[in-house]
Amino acid sequence: MNQNLSLDHLLPIARSAMDVKIVVVLINQFLTQNIDRIQSDLADELRRNIDQEFGKDCHNWQPVRLLEVMLRVVLRTSARISWGLPLCRDESYIRSLTRLISLHTGAMIMCGQLTPWFLQPLLSIFLRVPLYFVQKRGWAATTSLIKEWLAQIKQEEKEQISEKDSRVPYNLVTSFIRVSHRLRGSEKLDEGHLSAFINFFVLLPFMTTVPSACAAILDIASSPPEMGLHQQLRQEAANILSSEKEWAAPTSFKKLWYTDSAIRETLRLTPAVLHASNREVIHPSGITLPTGQHLPRGMWVAASTFDIHTDEKFYPEGQSYKPYRFVEEQTNENGSGLSGRDNTQDASMSKQKMHMVAATSTYLPFGSGRHACPARHFAVHFLKMIVAYIVLNYDIEHLDKRPDNMIWGEHMLVPPSATVRVRRRKVN
Repeated sequence: MNQNLSLDHLLPIARSAMDVKIVVVLINQFLTQNIDRIQSDLADELRRNIDQEFGKDCHNWQPVRLLEVMLRVVLRTSARISWGLPLCRDESYIRSLTRLISLHTGAMIMCGQLTPWFLQPLLSIFLRVPLYFVQKRGWAATTSLIKEWLAQIKQEEKEQISEKDSRVPYNLVTSFIRVSHRLRGSEKLDEGHLSAFINFFVLLPFMTTVPSACAAILDIASSPPEMGLHQQLRQEAANILSSEKEWAAPTSFKKLWYTDSAIRETLRLTPAVLHASNREVIHPSGITLPTGQHLPRGMWVAASTFDIHTDEKFYPEGQSYKPYRFVEEQTNENGSGLSGRDNTQDASMSKQKMHMVAATSTYLPFGSGRHACPARHFAVHFLKMIVAYIVLNYDIEHLDKRPDNMIWGEHMLVPPSATVRVRRRKVN
């Protein structure tokens, strides 16, 4: 990741093996194992922000520029579980964060993917100057919070106050501090390094959901009307998410089989990254492939995500958007058709497998193997929440043609101009 995004040049923060371990442990504990502790806040903030951006007009169609709108929705929602109230609703902070994300993203792709390696150090000198000032402004409020919470956690440790009885709020940042403090043991925590690393890290689990959510909405809007996709997803969400209790339970979203399949299909055709499983050849004499091609030490190799995802050997009609593809695979394995809503235990168990975000050799939106994205379970869960709330509460005007994806560096994105028209549903 450092090489692809030029982090060594643009964000010169020493990242050790311990830092990587802290990130993996934190994601597994906070975003996967203990997601029930943040689900209510996550659902509350997400719904509030979608309502704010999409509007509540039940009579007129409202245009929504997907990329900029979803960026604001995701940033505010991620800030709620990262920093909590009231910072997540501070418009000045959100504007600064939006500028920071836009500048960082552009700089990382330009320097890390569109510039020859020998020119990257030179280009990064010019890019680091605006990045520094935007970071300084965007991180001012958060850095003071990190220092305050770190001091409180250290003091409570001296007083032998358990985490359960702690007066420090439970969120992604305080969890990061606690995990860092625990894993580093007696090693002194460098506040400057910790603050910079946290400010950069807390955005990573959420940012890939922005283009993926936009692509999912475009796929739904442009699906053939006779397919009835929007109505199918709406009916499923209405059946499963019928009360506040269901929204507050992470397990509810494991029952959204059709939503899960539609999102999987979107990630298959619009993977955020075109290359997966990037590996560097480290053997001193290099390696020789079965074809006879020799790869010298230092060369990078990767799997072409989009080519694998559209290979007819793995996905019949691989170039076509088939939102029920993964539901059909599961139901066919069980001997029943798509329309047969199985009530048997075996069928239920079969469909539950869909929610294992498997990193296989033929499905690579999150990479593969032991280096697959550790936040993939949360990312899919978050995408389900976004799609379910939108289809449940908004009509989306049909698009005759889906805007073509654009390639920027090693990333596949929906175009910034992509717009849909939405209208709030009238609900009794």
